Amino acid sequence: YMICADGMLIARAFENLIGNAIKYGRTGKIIKIDISGSENKVKVAITNYGNVIPESDIPFIFDQFYRVDTSRNEETGGTGLGLSITKAIIEEHQGSISAKSSLSGTVFEVILDTTNKED
Repeated sequence: YMICADGMLIARAFENLIGNAIKYGRTGKIIKIDISGSENKVKVAITNYGNVIPESDIPFIFDQFYRVDTSRNEETGGTGLGLSITKAIIEEHQGSISAKSSLSGTVFEVILDTTNKED
């Protein structure tokens, strides 16, 4: 799948998502990255297996300076800006980002438009 994007910005967005998945995953730091697509969309899902993000926090995790207290402490740090920056980058590319979290894992899903390889 091919997308038309600012390489530096898209790299920063995925660096944030993968870095968070590693940082907040359980011991062993196992993450899963799934890439799938269709003729006009590509979906990248990044899953970690750390603490569940409470459902009540999910609507706010992309807000500037929002931090989920149970997963972010003095040891892991964080400014609360990474996900808001990531969302801004994805939306600047006319894409979408969402999150869901359960005992099965925390999944951040990015959907971007694909481009014709001949463009």
